[in-house]
Amino acid sequence: MRRLSAAIAMVTLALAAISGPAVAGPFLKEIFSLGGGAFPQENIYRVDLSTSTVTNLGWSGIGFPTNLAMSPDRTLYYMNPFDSGGHALYKATLNPTNTALVGAPTLVKNLPTAGLGIIDGMTVGPDGMLYMTGYGKSQIYRYDIAGDVFSTTVTLTGGGEFRSDLAFDPLSGNLVGLGIEPGSTDRTLFEIPIAIATSAANETYAWSYFGGGSSAWSTKKLDIGSELGGNPDGLAFDPTNGDLYMSGDGTGIYAYGRTTAVRGALIPGTGDGSLNGLGFDLAFQTREEALGVPLPGTLALLLSGLGLLAMRRRSAATH
Repeated sequence: MRRLSAAIAMVTLALAAISGPAVAGPFLKEIFSLGGGAFPQENIYRVDLSTSTVTNLGWSGIGFPTNLAMSPDRTLYYMNPFDSGGHALYKATLNPTNTALVGAPTLVKNLPTAGLGIIDGMTVGPDGMLYMTGYGKSQIYRYDIAGDVFSTTVTLTGGGEFRSDLAFDPLSGNLVGLGIEPGSTDRTLFEIPIAIATSAANETYAWSYFGGGSSAWSTKKLDIGSELGGNPDGLAFDPTNGDLYMSGDGTGIYAYGRTTAVRGALIPGTGDGSLNGLGFDLAFQTREEALGVPLPGTLALLLSGLGLLAMRRRSAATH
């Protein structure tokens, strides 16, 4: 009887485990970008890094979208900073396979313009809020979509008043941006500690290179005519491993060494470096696909339990 009870318990536990959360499947590595040149900029594009394919998701609903960002629920946010009503923030929803926009893009809000620079970089933070920067002001802004609250979180000191994109580093958690470094006209990467970047107060923070003052980014020069073309403009991290991707307006999307600052391979299908491709602002999104397959340990537990049950039945049949 004890052996039978143990077998039944093992099978029960295994079945409970199988009915629980499914095992995470392969990651779909996707970068979303605005176009240029041969890719009409009023559309939004998806780059599948696993297959090196580019998909036109459809019309953004506005003529000059900039500042692309994506939330975990696969909502795309973007903006027309030159709208007569102010910084016009829009959103669009993707279908379940991330291959097309669903429904008409909608206006979220005309964000403030008085006293601000022109917003030219945006990302979604770990708190679900939108973080923005731009040129004309060395500041980081935050927009709480749910609470409809716009605020300034950081005022940067040092460096030129030009910031062109933002992304949160999944390894350190810090906010990383592309901007003009101190005493120069060249752009490179800077970072702000997450506690300061997401603070409710408008804190002052001195320019700090991505990776620190002795990192490769402290000597990296990205400006007009650089390896990212006339306007280095896009920044995105792979949230699964911290891999870095950057772009220039229309030059295409490149992998970069996050510690070496060395430009790697051009992502196939995104351009050819001649201002005829993608690269007008980037957003990275990774989705988990559930396979519905039990864990190996769960399978072993189930098989062991079934084996004990079978042995018990055979034993009973011989008596």
